[in-house]
Amino acid sequence: MKKLRFIQPIPRFNKSLESITNKLNIKPNIKPNIKPNVIYEKLKVLCDSPELGLLIPRTKALRKYRTSLPSHIKKKRLRFIYYVTEGVIIPLDIYYKGDRDDLSVEDIKAIRKELEDYLKGS
Repeated sequence: MKKLRFIQPIPRFNKSLESITNKLNIKPNIKPNIKPNVIYEKLKVLCDSPELGLLIPRTKALRKYRTSLPSHIKKKRLRFIYYVTEGVIIPLDIYYKGDRDDLSVEDIKAIRKELEDYLKGS
């Protein structure tokens, strides 16, 4: 299977990632804080094996991958929602496991709508 790559995420993902980094009090260019690129590094495994994320019931195509941040971070369990198409991975959402257990029906509808709009525009 061809190695996949990440492309520009939908706006919902950017908002969620910003929320996570704000909770961690991450400031750009200040070490040893975790930056968003550390989160992307944890997700790179999906480029080789996109099937690692389980299909989300009732969505047919959206996947959820479970990962975690380094052990010194208190809230470290993350859920990454993504969509795979034509050799690319589109980031859709990311959240702490403690903040939500599963996506609600409303969340799924909103993500699908935003993804449809995104795909029409690309």
